[in-house]
Amino acid sequence: TIQRGGGTGFGAAKPCPCGSGFPITSCCSPIITDMKGTRNSANMSTIVRSRYTAYATGNVDYIISSTHPENPCYESDEKLWRKNLGPKPYGEYIFEGVEIIEDDEHGASNSILFRANLRHKETSEREDFKERSFFARLDPDGPFLYKNGVVDKL
Repeated sequence: TIQRGGGTGFGAAKPCPCGSGFPITSCCSPIITDMKGTRNSANMSTIVRSRYTAYATGNVDYIISSTHPENPCYESDEKLWRKNLGPKPYGEYIFEGVEIIEDDEHGASNSILFRANLRHKETSEREDFKERSFFARLDPDGPFLYKNGVVDKL
């Protein structure tokens, strides 16, 4: 079972950047590290939350491994892709959570609409956006992979 909280002070569980209120160790981290094959059974909203967390924590490995080969940003040269992403993509932002607005996982589009809440570290300006993301699996038992998205600045 997943438990909220985790104590306070020294040794307290770090909250998940996705904004779920759960500790990262029991929220997005198991998906990102694919503990016990959890990624294959994850739904699209979980993949969106975990990708958001990967951007927040600079987990380039997961950003790459959760991207569909048909994504316009997909790079077959993984070394070049890593270089282009940098050590911490979007490191100039404070990630303040992601909100799932609409989920069409079982519909015709395999899409999800979400709002990402970001604030620039230096200027404190809001950089929130909404995105309609589309997902596909490479095989029926594999994980959902991020295929593409349409972004609207707020």
